[in-house]
Amino acid sequence: MIMNKGYFVLILLIIPITIYAQESENEIPEWIKIMMVLWGDGLIEDKEMLTLFQWLIDNNIIQMDTNAYVSQDENQTKLDDQEKKHKEEKTTMRKDWETLSIQHDQKVVDLKKDNDERIEKLNDEHDGEIEEYTDLIHNRDRTIEELKQELKNK
Repeated sequence: MIMNKGYFVLILLIIPITIYAQESENEIPEWIKIMMVLWGDGLIEDKEMLTLFQWLIDNNIIQMDTNAYVSQDENQTKLDDQEKKHKEEKTTMRKDWETLSIQHDQKVVDLKKDNDERIEKLNDEHDGEIEEYTDLIHNRDRTIEELKQELKNK
């Protein structure tokens, strides 16, 4: 069911009076609520509703904040800037990771070298001890053999 155009024009004539009668800026005027309900119920077509809003804007009843809207080019520029910043951060993070990896690898090499040196030092120390023990055992075995020989000879 579409609203009669005469009734719609009558509402438009009442609008300026109603809007100026309401002083509160924080309250939605009743006539706007009614128009929205009629539009939501399909009693007013989209084209008529857009015409109403355009009329309200043209007659400074509703003011549009043009600064609140950003052009598609501005949006694309912002998106491009964000993407560029993201890529730069990613590159920086990759370089930091590589630096940390190199530092870690160097620490591993240094620790391995230090560990090998310690093992070699311990081996050298123990090799001397092992040689000493081997000599003692060898001398003991020789002394035992000598004693056995002496006993046989007696």
